[in-house]
Amino acid sequence: MLLRPAQYVVACSSKMAEDNGITCITKAEPPDYETVLDLTMRVFLGELGSDFGFNGSRKKAFAEIRDEQGASLRGILADPLAASFKASLGEMVVGFITCSDSGVLTNLAVDPSARRQ
Repeated sequence: MLLRPAQYVVACSSKMAEDNGITCITKAEPPDYETVLDLTMRVFLGELGSDFGFNGSRKKAFAEIRDEQGASLRGILADPLAASFKASLGEMVVGFITCSDSGVLTNLAVDPSARRQ
């Protein structure tokens, strides 16, 4: 039997922080969109930085990729059949994962500072 997102357990505890630094794993919701998008962009593309005289072409490309990724994340977070979770270290979201309604992993992003935790 396949579990639906509402059936998934989330965890927040001081014991988690003692064990591995992650303090909370909760369901990601549409209001988490900007935070999750920022994390995803930072993990996969890094920071934009300077265009070094390339007439803003890197900035334009970065914005286009952000828009495409953002549209995808909005759909994922709004899908009632998908499972989306975020991992936090204190107040900072350091991880994000989504699975389709069939259980296929569709997105995984972990901040480099929180990897292996």
